[in-house]
Amino acid sequence: MTSIYKDIPQPGDVLAVSQVDLNNNFTYLKNALNRDHKINYGVNTGVDAAQGFHRQVSFINGLAAVTPVPADATGLIYESDNGAGTPDFFWNAIGMLSSVKMTNYNMNNPASPGLPIQAANGCSFLPSPGGSSGMMIQWGTSTTDNALTFPATPTVTFTPAFSAAPYSIQVSIKQNTDAGILVQVASVSATELKVTTRDSGGGKRGNVTYSWLAIGPT
Repeated sequence: MTSIYKDIPQPGDVLAVSQVDLNNNFTYLKNALNRDHKINYGVNTGVDAAQGFHRQVSFINGLAAVTPVPADATGLIYESDNGAGTPDFFWNAIGMLSSVKMTNYNMNNPASPGLPIQAANGCSFLPSPGGSSGMMIQWGTSTTDNALTFPATPTVTFTPAFSAAPYSIQVSIKQNTDAGILVQVASVSATELKVTTRDSGGGKRGNVTYSWLAIGPT
């Protein structure tokens, strides 16, 4: 790519002398626009109606939160690491006191940072306040063994771990055949969930399959 864009022509410039610089300017603009736009040179929009459309949008690191929204805009999307070194996308609109964090690079998926896990036992990020570490939701199923311990075993290990104990935990019996069986949260931390399973008389029960859901900070 031509790396220098010259501010020409200027009054007094001679076209024959500036021709090379003008050609370089056009090449510079062509290459710059072609990064994100469909530019089919030599073809008019009557032939190719997609001329000038975005193929993608490339962002540079904004470093800091953009608040408030500029007066000539109603809303904006930008990329920033907030100085933390982990890039995320944010949304802000007129009247909002802070930006909304739309992605979450801090969600430490072992396969790839920030990538949701779409599986029976999985996780995804949630929109969250711009200045926060972010929010995450995790879900899954587990089956207790027949050890009849308190809490029941095995425990559920959060993958990835939360940065603190989840704000909300939900557990429920999954099997229709487990009528009269109760599953309760015994304890929860940033890394694991422990439950207890009992029958209607209060006795411990094993081999019980249950679903769980957790929401908390990344």
